[in-house]
Amino acid sequence: MSFPKRTRSLCPVCMKPVDAVYQPEGRDIFLEKQCPEHGRFRTIVWRGPLSLDEWSGGEIPEHPFTPSSRCPLDCGACEAHEAFG
Repeated sequence: MSFPKRTRSLCPVCMKPVDAVYQPEGRDIFLEKQCPEHGRFRTIVWRGPLSLDEWSGGEIPEHPFTPSSRCPLDCGACEAHEAFG
């Protein structure tokens, strides 16, 4: 994976979609995003010796529902996501 890698995320305050970027710092990877209303947020998403390529290279699981909106509103922040199960 080449950096910076752009993606979409959600503002943790208002849950509106925002642009985000993965930024390396040493062996760690941070997700940085900025909401026009609530400001800048930065959180660690990867720590350790494995590369993010190795971590993210697995199979994508099937979704247990039919998406009704575009990402990231249907993935990761909804109650059907694996993290909530």
